Amino acid sequence: MNYRIVSHLIDCGAEIDIREINGNTPLWIAVMNYRGQENTIKIINLLVSKGASLDVINYHDRSVRDIINIIGGGIDAGHNKKEWDLRRLLK
Repeated sequence: MNYRIVSHLIDCGAEIDIREINGNTPLWIAVMNYRGQENTIKIINLLVSKGASLDVINYHDRSVRDIINIIGGGIDAGHNKKEWDLRRLLK
């Protein structure tokens, strides 16, 4: 995903919680692909600030909130230090 493209689409009135073939929203896709990249967290923050829902259920009965609860704490960097953490979005 590209931040400038996502931002432009939103500015042009794109549906923020549109679903793709599996029922995933842009926020769901960004969260699933996030591995600490600055560009991706900017997109996640943009989508959330524009009203993207954490609670839209995809066709596999999972929401962004579910995914964050499962993997949101990040990847263990070796000494239990987390490289990234999305749980702040749940507040």
